[in-house]
Amino acid sequence: MQMNDSQLCLQQMTIGHLYMTAPELSKRARTDDQKLARREAILDTAAALFAEKDLPQLSMDALAAASGLAKGSLYLYFKTKEEVFLALLVRELTAWFAAVGEQVRSAGLLKPKALADVLADSLVERRALTRMLAVLHITLEHNVSRESLLAFKQFLLAGMGRLAEVLETHAFFLRPGQGMLLLLQLDALVIGFQHQANPAPVVLELLELPELAPFRIDFATHLRAALLQMIQGLTTPTQLTTH
Repeated sequence: MQMNDSQLCLQQMTIGHLYMTAPELSKRARTDDQKLARREAILDTAAALFAEKDLPQLSMDALAAASGLAKGSLYLYFKTKEEVFLALLVRELTAWFAAVGEQVRSAGLLKPKALADVLADSLVERRALTRMLAVLHITLEHNVSRESLLAFKQFLLAGMGRLAEVLETHAFFLRPGQGMLLLLQLDALVIGFQHQANPAPVVLELLELPELAPFRIDFATHLRAALLQMIQGLTTPTQLTTH
């Protein structure tokens, strides 16, 4: 079956478990498998750079150099920095969807506190994922082709939909539609607390002042507390569900 542009883009963004070293990257990729392997190797390098620096500090020049590629070769795979990290986010989300789904299924029936712990733990241990989610809407979804964005949104909708079904099956208190609502609200919590917990350096200094203590945000602590409150709120009949 011939794939359309969106399906091909999605396949290239999500293919995993392949790796190449920098010397190997300098060789020309000829076959489809080699090209997909090189794409994954570029994403591996991007992930390593992202672990050390924030997105504004990274560039296509730096990624090409770290990957052992000419800049022109890098552009054969990704047209912009944002496209690189959107693809990397797909890889991170794919792993998260699978891990959370498996953990929820293996846990049986979950009460609100147990579900909150599963979701919070899974995100706290994935710092790269939460950092990318924090800049998704304001950065990563800009300067990217319409086709790439469509593929990403289709991937996101499918992944969230599958996980929402698992949540509604194993969290007995969730009504139909509330699984997706929970995931959407969880995303908002992650974005907000990531920004609050990682302010500018000058703000970090100011937060040492005793009177500014209420503004000191620990991502893990505040996410756990807010997520539990949100899940408990979903058990009330006044909560809206998605349509």
